[in-house]
Amino acid sequence: MALAAFASVFMGNALEGGLLLAMFNLAHIAEEFSTGRSMVDVKELKENQPDSALALVVKEGNLPDLTHVAYSSVPVHDIDRSGLFMF
Repeated sequence: MALAAFASVFMGNALEGGLLLAMFNLAHIAEEFSTGRSMVDVKELKENQPDSALALVVKEGNLPDLTHVAYSSVPVHDIDRSGLFMF
């Protein structure tokens, strides 16, 4: 970008070279701002992950009567993902 700005000054278009540098600096500032915000958001997501989940035990592949359901709290990393239903 600096080379292009210097080339435009030598060609007699100093204003265009200055605008080129200003636009490049604004783009750099916007990139740093958005990168910083995304890093903060990812850090918050990692901190807010749940420690436990409510699990419903399903036997023989049949759903139980949902009027009287008892849930149990299970640590997330102990859940067997192979038997989960995907909706």
